[in-house]
Amino acid sequence: MSRTAGDATGREDWERLVQAVNSIILRIDAEGHILFVNEFGLRFFGFPDGELEGKNVLGTIVPLTDTAGEDLAGLIKDILQAPDNYVTNENENRRYNDDRVWIAWTNRAIRDQSGTVKEILCVGNDITDRKQAERDFKTQTERLRERVKELDCLYSISKVLDQYKQSLAAALEEIVKLVPRAWQFAESACARIVMEGQTFTTDNFKDTPWKQESPICIHGSEIGSLAVCYLSEQPLYDEGPFLKEERNLINEITAQLGRALERASTIEALRASETKHKTLIDNVPQKIFFKNVTSTYVSCNDNYARDLGIRSEEIAGKTDFDFYDADLAEKYRADDRRIMESGVMEELEERYVVNGRERYVNTVKTPVKDGSGAVVGVLGTFWDISERKEMEREKERIDGQLKRTIANLSIKNEISEILLSTRSLDDILHMILIGATAYQGLGFNRAFLLLLDDTESALEGKFATGPLDAKTAYQTWGELARRNHTITELFNLGDEKIPKEDEPINRLVSQMNIPLNNPKSMFYKVVQEQRSFNVVDGFSNPALETDFLYLLGTDCFALVPLVSRGQVQGVLLADNFINQKEITDTDVRLLRDFANHASLAIENAHLYARLQEKVDELSSAYNELKVNRDKLLRYERLSAVGEMAAQIVHDIRNPMTAIGGFARRLLKKGDDVESNKTYLEIIIREIDRLERILGNLLTFTRPVTPTFEAADINSILSSICEFLGLEMLQQSVELEERLDPDVPRFPFDEDQIRRVLSNLIRNAIEAMETGGTLTVSTALIDEKVQIDVADTGPGIAEHEKERVFEPFYTSKTTGSGLGLSLADQIVKAHGGALKIYDRQPLGAIVSLLLPLEPKEED
Repeated sequence: MSRTAGDATGREDWERLVQAVNSIILRIDAEGHILFVNEFGLRFFGFPDGELEGKNVLGTIVPLTDTAGEDLAGLIKDILQAPDNYVTNENENRRYNDDRVWIAWTNRAIRDQSGTVKEILCVGNDITDRKQAERDFKTQTERLRERVKELDCLYSISKVLDQYKQSLAAALEEIVKLVPRAWQFAESACARIVMEGQTFTTDNFKDTPWKQESPICIHGSEIGSLAVCYLSEQPLYDEGPFLKEERNLINEITAQLGRALERASTIEALRASETKHKTLIDNVPQKIFFKNVTSTYVSCNDNYARDLGIRSEEIAGKTDFDFYDADLAEKYRADDRRIMESGVMEELEERYVVNGRERYVNTVKTPVKDGSGAVVGVLGTFWDISERKEMEREKERIDGQLKRTIANLSIKNEISEILLSTRSLDDILHMILIGATAYQGLGFNRAFLLLLDDTESALEGKFATGPLDAKTAYQTWGELARRNHTITELFNLGDEKIPKEDEPINRLVSQMNIPLNNPKSMFYKVVQEQRSFNVVDGFSNPALETDFLYLLGTDCFALVPLVSRGQVQGVLLADNFINQKEITDTDVRLLRDFANHASLAIENAHLYARLQEKVDELSSAYNELKVNRDKLLRYERLSAVGEMAAQIVHDIRNPMTAIGGFARRLLKKGDDVESNKTYLEIIIREIDRLERILGNLLTFTRPVTPTFEAADINSILSSICEFLGLEMLQQSVELEERLDPDVPRFPFDEDQIRRVLSNLIRNAIEAMETGGTLTVSTALIDEKVQIDVADTGPGIAEHEKERVFEPFYTSKTTGSGLGLSLADQIVKAHGGALKIYDRQPLGAIVSLLLPLEPKEED
């Protein structure tokens, strides 16, 4: 074979290889014109066959600038001028349909014999997915960093409240300085707290249009507010320049201040929150460190310390020269200095050595500023990007952990709010068990409440929830899963609406009685030392009684104390008896946090119950005092009226009797003229009326003491209506009797009740001056007899209804005004009641209610 033929065969093999690879093969000349692109490249970029050859890469597969505004034209110019400086590079490219993609290029210059660059051979691989993953990871990191700032703010506020629990003003002075650091643009943030007439501000505070504000409330009443302002305009987000998470944060801070004022005991919960925040920072997958202005390490999280082969406590005071070679340490120090001088966050891709292995990491370094805006150090956060798959797994782990943390915090917050808003102790105990076992809560299979007895010498089983066998468990869980309740809805369902077998479990818990006289007992340590335990293989633990384990049915469970104000109230026990799921230390910590909220709710319930008892006592005393006062005033008034009435009756009755007697004698004589007879009849009638008035007056001023004998109220009403029939006829009044035949004979004072009914019926007749209908009815209602006298007259004005029972008050031109007062007095003496109602469309109804079994008024 000739050399020419061999070269041709080799070129054909080379071209077939180039066309077959799954990478972009590109040849460009020294001016950037495309000389060759393989089939894969054409398919990848989407250009028609032959469309790219001869055209410049700029404006075809390379845009002039990328989506971030970077100058790609300048980059291509630099590559063409000095290709050896760009053996590898990554840049954004464009497809035929203008989609943007990221490609990692490997470049090699092809020179002639004089060394002049004739062509550049470029091999490209699509890294768009990797770049997207990096952007997603950066976004998650930034969000996590903001959340860390928020958690650090809440944690710091908790510490301040704990430190200044005796001085609210001192605490607020410190807290207002902490608040701006948690906001996205902390360097431009300022804060103000107004509390009960006092104002606390940061030194740079200014009230601006860019403001968030949240009220501080105690028991539902606003007593102050917290405001956060930006001193200059910032980019727009959810609430102007503020994030929705910052709205949640400011609301949480004000709620935290309100709770601190309401309950001093929340300090313990804040301390627990401090532990959670530290745990969160130590367990995030990123490596985090903080250096001061001299690039000396101040602190780091456990992940960073682990890579350096030390404990996190040992990092303080060391520098990069203690861990890296001099050149790399000097580079890190130069990066720190540049960032602190510029005050701008930077994202760097750096070489990083771990246990002698070279890795590449993506590092975000942020200048840290104090309240006055001065840079005090640099915060570094970085993560390994050596392999895309590893990065993706790390991202998924971060997402899952963050979601679980947020979910746990949300559940705790929801459960805490529900518990603290409930006053009933039984409801609180019920909610504790639901919160521990519901899948929306902590998700244990069973929960048991054991409370200290009155002598505090033993724990007694009080309440429990959960199934005793797998069949019942899965039926119950399946039903709850179908209903898909939230934790709040589950709390509000009530025992009768939740399909669970509580009776057997409560019989089991009632058998639990654990003495606390053995210092080696685990229950003794829970109560006396306020410790929590994660029991695994309890049968081999001498601190547990085997009888108790057999009764419980498992030797794997969690024990946490219920502590309020430093005092243990009992123990919460939870297990996974059905599904045998492992109980982790994290589960125990969550149960302990939950128990702390539960203990606080129990204590509040006790305090509320004691307060309610005091309120009830005061209310009872007040009511008794009011009744006695009213009786005293009534007796004093009646005494004065009685004395006056007795004197008036004495002075009037004797001459009135004489006048009446002589008038009757004259009337009997038949020789008087007719006119004198008419005058004498008038005198006698008016004398009779005066005697009735005086009789009512005397009766009103004397105590009404009824004589009870069984009688027929229907017969009495019929006889009264028959007696007053002539008056009804004269007034054109029609009578309707609706007397219930089922009303039995019952005891009452017939004379007194007859007087009352006569008075009521006569009043009804007189009210219907132009005629109408009088309705008299009886009915048996709840062991009482109701007697109604209804008319169709003009009715009673609203302003008169309250006064008609007052002595001497009357709206008629005649009468003493004692009729209804005397009737009310007689009815009350029988243990009954007298009421007046409007009758529709016209008229009034006087309703008399008498008990079948009389009860005399006190």
